[in-house]
Amino acid sequence: MRIQNLNLVIALLTFYYLCKNFIMKKSIIILLCTVPLLLSAQKFSVSPFYTVSGGIMPSTWSTSNDQTFITADTSITYYSGESFNVSLGKGSRFGCKTEYRFKNLISLGASLSYFNSRDIPLKSTSEAEYDPYAIYNIKIATTDIYNNKAIDLGLYSHFLMNDKNTTPYLNAGIMLSFSKYTLNREVSIQNNFPGYYPTELYIYEYKISPSIHYGFTGSIGIEINRQKTISLFAETYCVLMNVSPTKRICKSKTWNSEDQFDAMTTSEKETVYVESYTDADNESTDEPTKALRFNQSFGSIGLQAGAKINF
Repeated sequence: MRIQNLNLVIALLTFYYLCKNFIMKKSIIILLCTVPLLLSAQKFSVSPFYTVSGGIMPSTWSTSNDQTFITADTSITYYSGESFNVSLGKGSRFGCKTEYRFKNLISLGASLSYFNSRDIPLKSTSEAEYDPYAIYNIKIATTDIYNNKAIDLGLYSHFLMNDKNTTPYLNAGIMLSFSKYTLNREVSIQNNFPGYYPTELYIYEYKISPSIHYGFTGSIGIEINRQKTISLFAETYCVLMNVSPTKRICKSKTWNSEDQFDAMTTSEKETVYVESYTDADNESTDEPTKALRFNQSFGSIGLQAGAKINF
């Protein structure tokens, strides 16, 4: 009986020693792994942010509607159009950025954000009256809405003006943008001609390529409570980005909610943007339509604010 008790005591002591030794070894390993991180603990920060921006470097759009497809010798047609200055950099952005303190007043940063441009409807109308049959008329109203939704990756340098608790700073860097650049077109037709539909509504959805763009970013701001765990910042934030589309592809077409996409020809579905073209280039319905290349501004300037967590 005493031998059994002695063996039990020895077994318990051995188990305790092994557990203690394992825990100590594990603790030492964890400590060795975390020491480098602890030594650089105050060099990192994470900052959620939100941005409201207006557009800069706008592209000028001149719209006019000459789509009156019913003609007669006695018709009187009126076209209306307007010129718009459009920058798809106007909108809102939210995301998160992280910084690593490279030197006392210099940090290297990266940001990941989602941007959604504000819709700007481009409208034009066409009206036709028929004399002496003034009771017959037609009106065509077209509305185009261009939109840019993007996931943006930014790389930048962060320069503090001084080493105080509240200090101004400068940022400068580049941005890589993966965008969903689209055009939504709505054509509304109203007429009172015998044998025609009194109201028609066509809706087109287009995707515009390319999807990957790049630009430059810069900002000037102020950080408050910088030497604490959580600080606040506000800045004037600017993006310089200009895009030259190469292709526009129709993704859907409906007429009074009826799908008509499959009936479209290649020239109706696809448009390629070129430096120049002739009328002969757009005669075939089996080839994409050619149009002049243009530049679209994705540039913006606005106010960005957020909180910085230092660890």
